[in-house]
Amino acid sequence: MSDLADIQSKLGEGLSRFQGGVEKGKQRIQLTQEMSRLKRELAEATSEKSRLYVEMGMRAHQLVRDGGLFDQQVSDFADALLACDKSIYRIQRQIAELSDVESEGMTCECGASLQSGDKFCGECGAKVMVFSVQEEQAFVACHQCEEQVAESANFCGCCGYKLTS
Repeated sequence: MSDLADIQSKLGEGLSRFQGGVEKGKQRIQLTQEMSRLKRELAEATSEKSRLYVEMGMRAHQLVRDGGLFDQQVSDFADALLACDKSIYRIQRQIAELSDVESEGMTCECGASLQSGDKFCGECGAKVMVFSVQEEQAFVACHQCEEQVAESANFCGCCGYKLTS
């Protein structure tokens, strides 16, 4: 009978160790799930912080352009952004010319006609995602970026600057 008792004792010890291992495995899974949840929350918070920084920067840039904020460092950033806007605008116009895509009748949400390569609507100032070609008309230089803009436009198609009528 002692052999049977030894076997039962060893089986009991083995079962206890197995159950302990299962418990440790469950704890590891729970820990891993909690870490994954926290990492997702961290990524979401970091993404929201980046979005807020961009939004704050865009607001400060608009204030500098409108003359409501003057800080030399912010103005320097605004000048660098203007140079980027000009470069982007010219590259987009070159791409539109090279692709030779004509989207006749393309208009902004406000109903205004858009020029090929416009980044901003000349009528309402809204950001433009699609570019179109417009008939020949008179142009003037934007006071902000010096890009040629339709004489009838209210906003520069390159930098979005409000033009004086």
